[in-house]
Amino acid sequence: MAKLTYQQLSADKQELEDIIAMVAHKFRGTLQSIEYNVEHDNLKKRSLDAVHTMRGLLNSLSLISISEQRLRNQLKQDVQGESTILFVLEKSLAMAISQLLTVYNTNKISQHYFAYAKRTGQISTTTTRKEWKNNHYRLGQKLQSEWENSFSKLLNEPRLDKILAWTTERFFPVEIHGFTDTRRFERYGAIESTLTIIMTEMILNAIKYYASAVRTPVQLHWYCDNKVYRFVCKNPSLKEEWRLDKGSGRGHSFLSLIAKKLGGDFPKPSFQDNYVAEFDIPTQLLMEEQDESVFMD
Repeated sequence: MAKLTYQQLSADKQELEDIIAMVAHKFRGTLQSIEYNVEHDNLKKRSLDAVHTMRGLLNSLSLISISEQRLRNQLKQDVQGESTILFVLEKSLAMAISQLLTVYNTNKISQHYFAYAKRTGQISTTTTRKEWKNNHYRLGQKLQSEWENSFSKLLNEPRLDKILAWTTERFFPVEIHGFTDTRRFERYGAIESTLTIIMTEMILNAIKYYASAVRTPVQLHWYCDNKVYRFVCKNPSLKEEWRLDKGSGRGHSFLSLIAKKLGGDFPKPSFQDNYVAEFDIPTQLLMEEQDESVFMD
């Protein structure tokens, strides 16, 4: 057996570090959700859903780390169930928002509390970001607590239209395009869990780095043809927002690693004002073989 080169060993070490970081990153949000439910005596059903979601994510992350072929096979075999692409979008939005609304993540979305306080007349429209941070700390705490509580109550009976209305009022408008795919798959199964990992990460970045004085909508697209399924997130932002320290910076590395394991593609987006992230998955992984004829002339 040929000896591994230093470059190969270094690449393998980096991939392992990325996987470990990805597991911690994804589970942190779900654990915070379970912790919040317990502290506030929320519905048992929600806590159980969070546990089942964590188990599904763990299964997918385990396969990503040890057997990409098994992951691809499980995706191909996940051909029936109660979940749909629209449900995965709803779930991913809920997970991303819930994770960022915790007190631990207040600084990561401070621009939204700041903009909301201005829109609602709670601070002057001439208030600067520095003044907000230095002089309105308690108002920021108050908004964080109110938003976390209101979103938690909304999730007792979640519906996509309610989540979008809540997001529009406090964060930004969201436009949904192309999520008409009627393909069904298993709840907490391979497809739902893998897509949840991908969508949640991209939506998290959209919320964290959003910046638009005129509240330009975030656009979420689901596109498919005979080659790829593609999830697109178009996020208005500013270079100044990207320069702020809001995370480990490994999110794009996570998505690139998953794309590699799936035989898909995640072109790393450039940090610019009109930020667009795209994730491609080969069509054959998400569609029953006999259904591929729908794309043929």
